[in-house]
This record gives sequence, structure tokens and C-alpha cells, in this order.
Amino acid sequence: MSKILLVVDCIIDARFINAIEKRLSIEVDTCIVDSSVDVGKRIVLRHVSYFIASVKAFRKRKKYSYIIFWQQFIGFYYGLISRFFSNSAFPVSVTFPLIYKQRKGMWGDVYKRIYASMLKPFSLKHFICFSSSERDFYSKMFGLERRIAYIPCGPSGIPEETGGAQIVKGHAPYIFSGGTSNRDYKTLISAFKENNEKLKILCNVKDVEGIEVPANVEILHDIHGEAFIDYMRNAYAVVIPIDNDMISSGQLVLLQAMSLKKPIIITRSAGVTDYADENCVLFVESHSVFGIRDAVSLLLNDRDVANQLAQNAHKRYKDNFTIEQFGERIADLLKGEFCL
Repeated sequence: MSKILLVVDCIIDARFINAIEKRLSIEVDTCIVDSSVDVGKRIVLRHVSYFIASVKAFRKRKKYSYIIFWQQFIGFYYGLISRFFSNSAFPVSVTFPLIYKQRKGMWGDVYKRIYASMLKPFSLKHFICFSSSERDFYSKMFGLERRIAYIPCGPSGIPEETGGAQIVKGHAPYIFSGGTSNRDYKTLISAFKENNEKLKILCNVKDVEGIEVPANVEILHDIHGEAFIDYMRNAYAVVIPIDNDMISSGQLVLLQAMSLKKPIIITRSAGVTDYADENCVLFVESHSVFGIRDAVSLLLNDRDVANQLAQNAHKRYKDNFTIEQFGERIADLLKGEFCL
């Protein structure tokens, strides 16, 4: 009987696993290394945990027909180990999300070569990214045309019921922003310097280093999982400022906010338009202090607009981007294009 091993770096939502099992009638086992609590620590510690997970997957590989790596570096380390066992049989593998961050100068060229080499092992069969722009970009840059696919992600850990989600009813105590990948908190904080609105930012220490923070802005670190969601749930609105608008990022926080019926302000950037349009979010241009300031003012002063955006965003999430739908898309891809 075919079985799937799911290797992840965080506690996974059971609904994702159930969706795959139901869609394919195949049992899914998990190998979990929870690195979320280590985000604020040295990157070396996290990669040690990734390597340990890859070793566990490698040792278990003969028991499975398929392995899914829900952390690209775990997959990369698995591929690195497999180079020393070229005569061994390997299960079909899928690694996601593929995220390549371009560097500048000589180091950028070296990093690109290293990253490209990590994609080559024969044990790494297929890759998934969370935006169509990334799929096109990686296909051309790394020659992955037949090995890469785009699938919209779905946020894990959001309750099925919407009892905790709330349409805007009044002016909550603060505006929320969070996340760490490709964020532009300098612009966001600047937008709040000349008003009295409260802003809470949940991020890593390095994300706000060197930024002068006014009294109405509170920076919080090392908050993850349900606690992160609770801060978002209790906010009036959510702002997601993207630094480099050519890099796909912010989708997870965007979908979490959509699921919680929050009015959303987000930088117009690569990948975001796969998930949202003008009917459910307010777009601002990259590095625009005045754009963020005006969008916040609109949401605070026009509750009808805020409510309508929140309603539209929530419906779009329920129709397209739940964790169950994410699992079903992974299953369909395995069954179809990836030849399950």
C-alpha cells in the first residue's frame, strides 16, 4: 500500500492531512521538527533542526512511496544526503514552498550557484511555490519548467468556526502588522509617526533594527502560533507592508487576516494578486508613507468601506484558500501532474 511521509518544521493542521488522505485514499504519516520557537535565535540552530529532520526522513524513506517536505531547507538537506547514495531507490518527493532571495554583488552570485545546486539532486523530484510569478521566475532562472508548479497556500491553525473572527463593529484599540519575510516596517512606522493611532507589530528583532519607534507603536517579539492569531483577531485592521515588491511574500498573513474578516491594507506586489484584488483589500504602492497613512485613515473614517472589504475578503478566503483546499490541491497535483 502506498504511503506518504509529510516532513514539516511546525505543528501541522490535521485538516490538511485529512484532506490529502481523503482525496487520495492514502495514509499520511508525519515527521515534525518544531522550529517556530527558534525564530528569534541564531539561524544556525534552525538549520541544525532542519538537518535533523532531513536525516529522519532519509532513514524512513524506504517505508514510503512519497515524501512531502513543507520546508525547503529540509528537502535540500535530504537531497544533499542522497548524493552519497546514488544507487539507492528514492520515493517521489515534493518540496515547498520554494523561496529564493536574491543577493547583491559577488555573494549574490555565489548564493545563486549554491541554491541552484541544491535543486539538482535526483531525489528531489518536484517543487511547489505559492505564487504564479515565482513559478515563472524560478522556471527560467533554474530550468525547473517540468519540475515546478504553483499552488495557492492555505493558512494553518485557523479555526473552522468564525466565532473568533469579527466584522468591524467599532474602533478597536490598535492596527495590527506582523510577519518577518520581506517586510518594510520602516515605511509603516513612519506612516504612524504623525497620528495617535496605535500600531502593534509582531516581528523579529532584526526586522526593526535602527528604526526610531514612536510612543504609539508597540513592537513585540517571539510571538507565534495561536498568540499571533489572537493579536490579529483583536485588531481593527491589518497592514502588510512589503519591502521588495518583486518578491512574493506576505501571503500567509494576508490569508490569516482574510479568514478573520479583517480590513486589510497591503503593498501591491508579486504574488499578492494571486490571492486578493481591489474588492477585498486596499492596495498601496511600495515604500509609500502617504499611501499607508491615507488607507488607514479611510478604514477608520468609513466603516462601511471597512466592513465591505472585510466581508469580501472573508468570502474569497472561504471559497478558495482554506487549509482543506490547500491539502486537496496538493493531492490533485500528486495524482495528476506529479503522477501519483
